[in-house]
Amino acid sequence: MTQIPPDPLDSPATAPDPPRPVLPLEYGAYDRPPSRLAFAGRIVAGFVGYIVLNIVWIRVAAGSRLNPPTIVFGWVLMTAALLGLAFYLRKRYGRAGYGYGILLVLLMAVGLVLLIIGICSR
Repeated sequence: MTQIPPDPLDSPATAPDPPRPVLPLEYGAYDRPPSRLAFAGRIVAGFVGYIVLNIVWIRVAAGSRLNPPTIVFGWVLMTAALLGLAFYLRKRYGRAGYGYGILLVLLMAVGLVLLIIGICSR
């Protein structure tokens, strides 16, 4: 006579497997991607802040009656320091955008000078 295997649905309930340990997720696994609006805001902050600092520098230099080479050297030094600070913020804290605002001001200044030269050369 052949034996018939027991029906699994008719067998008594078995205990579930014990839970297995799970490796924890890496730090920052659920971080959201950075907002584009925040990035644009940092560009605007770098743009406006650099313009304000330039105006302040020119007023202080003119008020102190500094000679032109000193004014230009101070401006170059200030620009390099601000770009360095923007680079540090990007590398250390991941806050990109401030340097783009500063570079945008410089690019617009070069474009304005070229526009004036083009208009006046006619």
